[in-house]
Amino acid sequence: MTAIETYNSIEAQAESDSEWEDDPDFVHGLCAKCKENIIGHENGCKALGALYHVNCFVCQKCREPLVKKPFYHTDGLTYCEQDYLDTLEKCDVCNDHIKERILRAVEKRYHPECFKCSACASCLDGVPFTLDSDNNVLCVQCYN
Repeated sequence: MTAIETYNSIEAQAESDSEWEDDPDFVHGLCAKCKENIIGHENGCKALGALYHVNCFVCQKCREPLVKKPFYHTDGLTYCEQDYLDTLEKCDVCNDHIKERILRAVEKRYHPECFKCSACASCLDGVPFTLDSDNNVLCVQCYN
């Protein structure tokens, strides 16, 4: 009676490479996004196994640079933390973002640990349940 979805994301930080030469004219490589040379150590960063200009490694939604900030890379797109969280569904019980598994039941979304019997509060993740005449979720023991 439940469907479970899994959201996989990679959280990491893009940081300027402190090992790069201090020479402002040193070419560090090509930017993975714009394919132009990255010149000078303050203009580039390493992230997701590639080199980027600081101004090319940005959130797909708000376009803010992601250097030295948490980011999420999912489905080929990179987001700042807030914009990524805004893409996620919220639990109908606690109203927090669901970052991992979504438990769907009775036309609602839950964190697995939030899906509980309305009488005894036992967790119903993976457990048979039923609804009473008022559409309250109940474990089989409480229903009987």
